[in-house]
Amino acid sequence: MPKYILAVAIFLQFFSSQAEAQSRKTDSLMHVPMIYAGGGFDLSGGDMAQRFGNNFEVGGGFLFKTKTNWLFGADFSYLFGETIKERPLDSLRTQDGFLLGEDGLDADVRITERGIKLPIFKAGKLFSAPVGRASVNSGFFIMGGVGFMQHKINYEDVTRSLPQIRGEYQKGYDRLTNGLAITQNLGYMYLDKRRRINFFANLEFTQAFTKNRREYNFDQMRKDDASRLDLLYGIKLGWIFPIYKKLPQEFYYD
Repeated sequence: MPKYILAVAIFLQFFSSQAEAQSRKTDSLMHVPMIYAGGGFDLSGGDMAQRFGNNFEVGGGFLFKTKTNWLFGADFSYLFGETIKERPLDSLRTQDGFLLGEDGLDADVRITERGIKLPIFKAGKLFSAPVGRASVNSGFFIMGGVGFMQHKINYEDVTRSLPQIRGEYQKGYDRLTNGLAITQNLGYMYLDKRRRINFFANLEFTQAFTKNRREYNFDQMRKDDASRLDLLYGIKLGWIFPIYKKLPQEFYYD
């Protein structure tokens, strides 16, 4: 994988030098702090795929682009999904597959995935490649990051009739898992010369080295201390809010 990323970087460097030369007459490279908000969709892999299906994420972050097109930043993502493959509550079900509440009726329990990536500190390089009305500060980018990822199985007892998953008891079934995460990003950033439309789109790959953090899993009647490799392969889109220190000296016309 590293050699392919290097090949892409060399190609983007050549492409950006051509685009930058064509754009210097009407535009200039700048220091650009920016905040952004966005979301995406992830395919799960590794040990993550054995517990959950695919998931969505929403979040935001801060990014600083230097005048020489280096990128530095941090971001936060909230993960959520509806497909749960691991079924800890099966140990509480009747032979007919129901969860009986303390009132003797079927309990309505909604089971979902919840997680976070917090924070991911990132650094990388932008290769100027303005398209249309894009500033020369726009282009393809490659970034890498390091941070923290956590996920768990979330239970919502709608009928409030299942005491086994109330309060502290829920920890015996939620599989709270976290650990070190690294990410790689490959995408395109569009910064409008007129500052009206600013966005990014990128592919993001996440590898998290995690462990279960609960002392005891009630359904398994043991502690789970196995090491995990949780993988996510995602596409993210976001809206950028640049914080320019000064206006460019040039004027632009349609």
